[in-house]
Amino acid sequence: MKISIGNNSIGSRILPIFGNIKFLILFILFFILFPSSNVFADQASLYLSPASETYQVGSEFSVFVKLGSGGNPVNAAEGTVSFDPAQLSVSSISKSGSVFSLWTNEPAFSNSQGSISFGGGSPSAFNGSAGTIMKIVFRAKTVGQARVSFASGSVLAADGRGTNVLGDMAGGIYDLKSAAIVQPIEPEPEEPAFQEGSPDAPVIISKTHPDPEKWYNDPNAGFSWQVPDDITALRLSVGKNPYASPNVFYASPISEKELEGMDEGVWYFSAQFKNNIGWGKIGHFKFQIDLKPPEPFEVEVKEGARTSNSQPTAVFEAIDRLSGIDRYEIKIDQGSSAVTKDKEFKLPPQVSGKHTIEVAAFDNAGNSTLARAEVEIFSLEAPVITDYPKELYPGTPLLVKGSALPGATVNVFLQGKTGEAIGRSEADKDGFWSYIDLSIEEEGIYKIFAQTIDGNGGKSQPSPKVTVLVTKPVFIRIGDLSITCFAMILLVLILLVFGILIMAIAWRRRKKRIRREVSEAEEALIKAFRALKEETEEQVARLDGQKGLNPVEQEIADNLKEALKISEGYVREELRDIDDELK
Repeated sequence: MKISIGNNSIGSRILPIFGNIKFLILFILFFILFPSSNVFADQASLYLSPASETYQVGSEFSVFVKLGSGGNPVNAAEGTVSFDPAQLSVSSISKSGSVFSLWTNEPAFSNSQGSISFGGGSPSAFNGSAGTIMKIVFRAKTVGQARVSFASGSVLAADGRGTNVLGDMAGGIYDLKSAAIVQPIEPEPEEPAFQEGSPDAPVIISKTHPDPEKWYNDPNAGFSWQVPDDITALRLSVGKNPYASPNVFYASPISEKELEGMDEGVWYFSAQFKNNIGWGKIGHFKFQIDLKPPEPFEVEVKEGARTSNSQPTAVFEAIDRLSGIDRYEIKIDQGSSAVTKDKEFKLPPQVSGKHTIEVAAFDNAGNSTLARAEVEIFSLEAPVITDYPKELYPGTPLLVKGSALPGATVNVFLQGKTGEAIGRSEADKDGFWSYIDLSIEEEGIYKIFAQTIDGNGGKSQPSPKVTVLVTKPVFIRIGDLSITCFAMILLVLILLVFGILIMAIAWRRRKKRIRREVSEAEEALIKAFRALKEETEEQVARLDGQKGLNPVEQEIADNLKEALKISEGYVREELRDIDDELK
């Protein structure tokens, strides 16, 4: 049995449903794979501007690193630009006018490696096609085609996830030509044959534009010449052709002509006399007019808009395509002007604070264009010497320690009788530094101080000086006095001699005093003994005169007289011995 499929059949109802299901699946897949409209935005790009140009060898030119967001709001980018150091060198890098205000990697360059790196960002998103990241000033070194390209790069979207949306990086190719530009020489047309006796060429002078090789900014030019008596007519002309034949006829010869409202450029004023013989030779006078000032230019500070260097360097380059740049006049704040032909100017020492740099570029016609820049100079914190030896032996290493700004370079100065030596140390991330000097061989008193130098060459005030005594080993120290071995021996000998002398003097004085005291004692003893003797003899005589002394009492009286006699002899003998010892 056949099942027919007609308008009312089951098949006719299934097919539309199946077709709708396929459409629904495709619709869902589309929104799964492409969740937002951002996917339709172009990818971001990093590129150089200009991408190509011709420059002379020895000249400097600017190349801008540009950012195109491709419709994606972005807030960060980084990259590395490479170039051939044999063909190009970087004179300076400027962040002025950058779309980024924060820098994770300050723009830096290496002319030896031929590389430039940068990394910056901004709190607010950038969305545009030609945002300037930085300006690079190159110097052309050799003839050839110089390629500048991106070695690496990234552009981060402001989507909260830092998605890299970089899709393209475009470098530049620059033709570097020889500085000696050879202009084709137009052959000077041959003067037509003049009849003998025709006038000589007029001698033309100008009070307004007197020097044909100089440029003037006066559009009104005046010329004059002497008219000989035999001249009957005159022809004049002004134009760009140095060999033009005059075509404005004057039946009555004139001796001067004023031209008003002349345009810029190199002009030639021509005159020709006629006498009764015919037209004579043609006189030409060149004059040059430049009415426009140099093109606007920028002044950059090589060390940055904020630096600790009290003598920063201003960098500038003006262009005048007609007469060329003659000089620059630089004025700092309200000071007097300094004149230079260079494209850099190192400022005289400046005090801390903000300073205005004004640079006026003058072309060879005297027209000028003024540019300004501001620089803020801040004082570096002076380093501190915390540890050092107060004394050293000759040849012993000197170790000095201190603190400074983290990462700063510290110059250590050692001043002695033979001059000044300079060493260098680097402060670590915590600001600590140390320095060892092995060159101190001479005895003497040395002064040590330190000075901080930042990456831009800025210098701090010197630290307070400390003193180190370099001397031979000491034997003893008395207070602040150091005594050497030889000096100690000499001192001991002097003290020994001095002590002996003192003892001799004291002994002599003591002998005199003892002799005097012994003499006095002898006299007192003799007196006392004499008085005792007299008293004893008197008592013995009294006993001898009495009757009835028993044998014992008589024996005592006799013994007493004998003891008195012996004692007197002994005392006299001892006094004589003492007197002999004192002699």
